[in-house]
Amino acid sequence: MELAALSRADLIICTAEKWDIISRKWRQRKQVLQVGLYIFDDIHLLSDSQANLGATYEVVMSRVR
Repeated sequence: MELAALSRADLIICTAEKWDIISRKWRQRKQVLQVGLYIFDDIHLLSDSQANLGATYEVVMSRVR
């Protein structure tokens, strides 16, 4: 997703991995700071030792906070 599209969007649907990439430089990307609502799905993956997504979800949610 290019940042120009992000700034024009009313709704963004993406995976935790994709949002992790987009939001890594959140201090420099005004578009990320303008997001007003986050909805996370698959939170049960945080405690799932078989899923590598748990760590990604944890990082993304910490960054949102």
